[in-house]
Amino acid sequence: MVLRLLASIAFVALALAPSVFAGEAQFQVGGVALGGYDPVSYFRKQRAERGNPEYHHRYNDTTWHFASELHRDLFAEDPQQYAPQYGGFCAYAIGQGQLVPVDPYAWTIHADKLYLNYSTRVREAWRADIEGYLELAADNWEILRRFNLPLAAPEK
Repeated sequence: MVLRLLASIAFVALALAPSVFAGEAQFQVGGVALGGYDPVSYFRKQRAERGNPEYHHRYNDTTWHFASELHRDLFAEDPQQYAPQYGGFCAYAIGQGQLVPVDPYAWTIHADKLYLNYSTRVREAWRADIEGYLELAADNWEILRRFNLPLAAPEK
């Protein structure tokens, strides 16, 4: 299991475009968390919404964009409330020991936390056993987040 996890980490590090940062692993596109989508919108508007670079905030050594000044300020006051779990990587894949980019429209709020998935199809599989996947992901994320590799999703 550990060898598979290490092999996955090495593959992701080589396959994805580099984005250097000092914090834990964080899903980014073009150097911006969540590819520029506003994490607060998932909670306040119950939908994915692209942020505006004018309303930005630095957290976890990453730039985040927000749809409004209010959303930016809410995030800045309590980033742990709004930031997606597992650095914004696919929650299902973390359970499998892999860092995989996400579709911002494949999201779930569970127990007041934001989780993202690779696709809506993967999200449906994840939703079928959320608690089971969260249990699997807990140990894997503790390993994956420590590697501090230069990870970012390729441009689409």
